[in-house]
Amino acid sequence: MIRTLIVDDDPFVRMSLQTILEAQDDVEVCALGADGDEAVELFERERPDVLLMDIQMPGSDGLGAAERILGAHKHARIVFLTCLLYTSPSPRDRQKSRMPSSA
Repeated sequence: MIRTLIVDDDPFVRMSLQTILEAQDDVEVCALGADGDEAVELFERERPDVLLMDIQMPGSDGLGAAERILGAHKHARIVFLTCLLYTSPSPRDRQKSRMPSSA
């Protein structure tokens, strides 16, 4: 059984990942957290096999939490996940950028 800790500031993401992972016969989600501080606390308490953690979270982020966890547990296995939202310019915005500026 692979004991997994999930840490993400979005409750929908946490619950979705939990649902997906627990559909596997060999995965157990041992705890859920919402920020880097919780990640550190839950890692100490639960000692998971894998920590699945968001990088960008309000307050204490995933990178800072990973440094703290790895400082105390150099063999910890941490998988980072993050979402970068990129929206391309709309056709209207592209057209405006081609128009000469007025003097």
